[in-house]
Amino acid sequence: MGPRLVDSHHLRMVSSEHSTGSLMSPSLLGSRCLKMVVLSWRSQALITARMMVCQKMYTYQRRDFMGLVQQRMTQ
Repeated sequence: MGPRLVDSHHLRMVSSEHSTGSLMSPSLLGSRCLKMVVLSWRSQALITARMMVCQKMYTYQRRDFMGLVQQRMTQ
């Protein structure tokens, strides 16, 4: 039972390697890699942009709040 399991597993691995090798030409693999990189970069850019916007809004709000407090104190 043991050896047969190992053999079938090995065969499956080899066949899967062959199929992926025939399916994925280097150019296709490269384009897929590039697409992944672009997607990850785009998401990263979106996240950073969102963070920047949030930070700006937060600083503006805080500035307004501080201005209000100062006005209250002077009045």
